[in-house]
Amino acid sequence: MRKTKLALLMAGIMILVTFGAFSVNANPLNAYSISGNVFDKNTDKPIRGALIIESWWHYNRQGIAVRSIKLLTSNSDGYFIDSNAPYYTVKLTVLKLGYHRASQTVVYTDGGAEVTFHLKPRWWN
Repeated sequence: MRKTKLALLMAGIMILVTFGAFSVNANPLNAYSISGNVFDKNTDKPIRGALIIESWWHYNRQGIAVRSIKLLTSNSDGYFIDSNAPYYTVKLTVLKLGYHRASQTVVYTDGGAEVTFHLKPRWWN
């Protein structure tokens, strides 16, 4: 059941990326910085190549609520950064094969935000 949900989530993301069905607020006047690290919960080692999904709601020019996403990945040190994050409350969801997913809601603050994720390996239940 969980594998099916993960497969559907990944297929949905690929469809969004392929067909450009998402928007990104690229206005630097309405942006700040979100950075963070992704670690293995058991070993405290950095996790390379984790997918970070940054999502938020905003209103378009017609006044319709729109959900936008941005995809990030962690580097070899488990570090990620979005120096042009939207000026909104965003939800960060981290996915990595072999680990349980983790999410955090990040509220805008002056100077940006820094978050840390500790992912639990699936083989340890």
